[in-house]
Amino acid sequence: MPRRLILKRNLYKPDHPPELAGASPASVRVMQEEKKQSDFESYAFQDLSMKQIKKFAKQYEGVNMAKLMGANEDMCPFVIEEVKDNCMTMWWNKNGGMMTLLDEDEVRAYATAVYLKKNAYPVFKNLKEAQDYAAARDWPLNVVVEPIEPDQNL
Repeated sequence: MPRRLILKRNLYKPDHPPELAGASPASVRVMQEEKKQSDFESYAFQDLSMKQIKKFAKQYEGVNMAKLMGANEDMCPFVIEEVKDNCMTMWWNKNGGMMTLLDEDEVRAYATAVYLKKNAYPVFKNLKEAQDYAAARDWPLNVVVEPIEPDQNL
């Protein structure tokens, strides 16, 4: 009796879309992380109430906002909170000192400040307090740019 050859369909389904087929695992992770970052609704340049900002910021729940905004060993975020719900996120740059993080998206800025406060990043009442904290630890405060004097021989 002849044997019949039975072909089974390949039932393996990858956990990533077909457009990533053939990509290395590292490339897949990078592309998936980029997709996660672009999955957020932008509210840039919109005049929103605090109630709307809090509502829309829920899209960032569970997201590491420090990592999303680029924190690393050279860039450490901190918060200045002079008034409740009115925060300014800043960075300590190991080479340049304190820098303001300008974010045109009020929702993302709010979500970042909330994340930093909840996850034990430094929070200060004002810029002076942050400068005192940095000075006590010999952290750079800012880069002093020497003025360029005009060449007298011209």
